[in-house]
Amino acid sequence: MLRLASVLVLCGAALLLVMAAMHGAGYEAITKELRQSELSDFAKRTLPAMWLYPSAAMTVLALVSITALLWPVGRRTLLGFVAVVAAANSALGFILGGALPGGIMLATAALFGIAYYLMPGRGIQTRGRAEIQ
Repeated sequence: MLRLASVLVLCGAALLLVMAAMHGAGYEAITKELRQSELSDFAKRTLPAMWLYPSAAMTVLALVSITALLWPVGRRTLLGFVAVVAAANSALGFILGGALPGGIMLATAALFGIAYYLMPGRGIQTRGRAEIQ
């Protein structure tokens, strides 16, 4: 049976993967629009690669989150880091693009990670010795 903490992490990872897929699905459309634009050749070549970066980053964060569930040493710290990165990306998305569905999903994934990090028993000091989780 999955514990609530694991469910939070898995839900956050699933949201990150859906966000990555949604963002990556726009690659062809953005590439086509760039080819028809009046931008410089340099911009036409580099912007599609920059478009793929958020998809790759969210996929990596999701895979790190899932892997961390199987890796007992440093789990809390690693998942806390993933939550902070997701929250920072979400904040940047809200600043640059507003409250778009992908940004809301990213913020929700970050909240799941933060909730995991703040749950009791996740590596908190107990009886004079630290648990590694």
